[in-house]
Amino acid sequence: MKTLRVSEGFTLANICTVAATRFSENAAVFRQLVDQKPDTGFSLTPTGEAARQLAEQFEHQAAEATKLAEIFSDAEPFEVKYESA
Repeated sequence: MKTLRVSEGFTLANICTVAATRFSENAAVFRQLVDQKPDTGFSLTPTGEAARQLAEQFEHQAAEATKLAEIFSDAEPFEVKYESA
C-alpha cells in the first residue's frame, strides 16, 4: 500500500490534463476522417464509421481524464493498494 501525498495528487492531475488534451486532439483528427472517402489503395487510416467510433472513444477518454484531473487536484492524501511485481 502506498499513501499518495498532495504533490503526487497534483502530478496525477497534470498527467490527466495532458492526456485529456491529447485525447481531444486525436478525436478531432478522427472527426475529420469520418467524411473522407477510403483510399482506393491499401491504407490503414480509418474513415467513415470506424473513424467515427474512434473519435467517440477518444472524446469519452478525454472527458474521463478531465474528471480524474479535477478529482486528483482536489484530493487529500490517499492510499493506493497494489501488488509490486
